[in-house]
Amino acid sequence: MSCIRKAAALLWVVGTLAAARAETIGAAFSGIYNLTTIAPPAGLVSSYYTGGLVFESGDPNVLLFGMYADSAAGRILAVDVTRDSVTQGVTGFTGSASTDSSAPYIDAGLTYGPGGYLFFTATTNTIGEIKPGSTSPDYTVSLPGVTASTGGLDFIPAGFGSAGNAAITSYNGESICSATVALQGDGSYAFGTCTDTVSLSSTVEGIQYVSAGTPGFSANSVLINFYSPYGSGSVVAYQVDSNGMPILSTARSFITGLQEAEGITLDPVTGDILVDPVDGANAQWIVASAAPEPDSFGLTLAAFAVFAAGPGIHAARRSGGGGLSPVRTE
Repeated sequence: MSCIRKAAALLWVVGTLAAARAETIGAAFSGIYNLTTIAPPAGLVSSYYTGGLVFESGDPNVLLFGMYADSAAGRILAVDVTRDSVTQGVTGFTGSASTDSSAPYIDAGLTYGPGGYLFFTATTNTIGEIKPGSTSPDYTVSLPGVTASTGGLDFIPAGFGSAGNAAITSYNGESICSATVALQGDGSYAFGTCTDTVSLSSTVEGIQYVSAGTPGFSANSVLINFYSPYGSGSVVAYQVDSNGMPILSTARSFITGLQEAEGITLDPVTGDILVDPVDGANAQWIVASAAPEPDSFGLTLAAFAVFAAGPGIHAARRSGGGGLSPVRTE
């Protein structure tokens, strides 16, 4: 995304922290989802941008998120989450965030993909690729066919059209497109020229695919963060076509009234939707959880499997590995 445009929005937010915002579940999802806000992780530095977010592979009690976004000092931080003892939903953060990996110019895309790599979008219109156990990008690859600068990233899941392709948003291009992903001889994953572009007619950031059968979603869908300043950001749900791209005529507001929506991810334990704001040190983070049904509490088998996997593949980094400072303080 444009650093100038984001900086202008951030200055407005910092100057109006006392102003009330009305984050609201869209009418189509009212009664299906509840919306709660949680305070930012401790130790974040004001006036720096937040980036994408994803739960750590193998450890759903650790959230990874971008910090110092749009800058050479960009990095991925890790923080432990607290969960409700009954619903298992995220209720907050515990302890201070610490560095998991460097991630220069990270933006709103942060997700796991092929090879177990951690992928992130960068405002240099590139993708950073981090192997399990690494504390810096192992590869940086270009994004042909994406209008600079990029925004969000997700890999199209199995059961969707064009499964395995990467879906990439363009902030300045106000669009989303699809690219093939192929392993190269050097161990990197190359992204093909982005095609099947859909114009969204507004600045966009993070994206998250949602499978049919999820509460409120009768068909395979994608959630897209619309980055509108001054408390008018939103998350919009679309059904997808045979290319995994949004069908504009199916648009439904999922969340409205957000302070500039940045990253978005699914909680692997509950299926809840988490959204972080661009000013992640000062603004509230958002959790959208399905309204409980009688006797529906508890963990799914998939959640038990995630817990059984033990510490995630990045845990070693947070216990002294990498030699990176917890957060930048200058």
